[in-house]
Amino acid sequence: MQGLLGSYASFRHNGFSGACPVVVARFCFMDMIRKMARRGWHRIIFCIGLVYAVWAFAVFNTVALLLAPVVPRRWRGMVGRRWIWVMSRLSLNVLRGLGGIRCNPHDLKALAHIRNTVVVANHPSLMDAMLFTAYLPDLVCVTKQSLLDHPFYGAALRLAQYPGNDTPLRLIRSAVAHARAGQPILLFPEGTRSGRARADNAFHPAFAAIAMQAGCTVQTMVITTSSPYLRKGASLLRCPALPITYTVTRGATLPPQATRAMTSRELAGQVQAWLTEALARQAPHGGMA
Repeated sequence: MQGLLGSYASFRHNGFSGACPVVVARFCFMDMIRKMARRGWHRIIFCIGLVYAVWAFAVFNTVALLLAPVVPRRWRGMVGRRWIWVMSRLSLNVLRGLGGIRCNPHDLKALAHIRNTVVVANHPSLMDAMLFTAYLPDLVCVTKQSLLDHPFYGAALRLAQYPGNDTPLRLIRSAVAHARAGQPILLFPEGTRSGRARADNAFHPAFAAIAMQAGCTVQTMVITTSSPYLRKGASLLRCPALPITYTVTRGATLPPQATRAMTSRELAGQVQAWLTEALARQAPHGGMA
């Protein structure tokens, strides 16, 4: 019934309110069939995506478990990060090919060769890290300790030598060492996914301490999504409206000279204020193609 009412509203919106009842009924029926077919196709895409995700996680972790004992210690981090890059790029291309997501990678590609940089972004969904690792092959992601210990993907994250956030001092020491070696560092300073497309949670100043100790540039990035799917509290098994659009926009760049006179908390507060303001200006879909 709701489908027919929606189709009738669409019919009136198109300026055919004076047409004969037979034409109205035919238009409404065909419009309802088209919508049902589209929803059915979206559910098929969604199911294929779920099956692919299970397969990808299995391959992702199994290969990492096999590589860890045979790769020399000095090469493990690089090999692990390249493996994550390969799987992230493959997964992003599969999901885009299925029509499940849209993403304009222009601003991400612009970061492909950055060095000695701390990348700071808001964290609306589970897709966020993969968007970055798909285009930055040597990216080091600061990771929750629970993810490093996770049976499905922890082995790959450990192989990549991602710093865990179990203790702040160990996290900062590890991230500073990576940054001084030239590897870009990605942090989500909210610490968890935000429930809405805004920087809700107080930013942890660890990213600022890392940037200051390593003498890094701070690069802010703004992530928006057109769907609540994969946000905190959203069901993983509920089919969303497809395609989901992800926008990653390059924001303010703060060189070491601009942050030298600040404390880490002042820098964290300034970055949070900028990201919150930038998110307020963003359109819901971010102008994606």
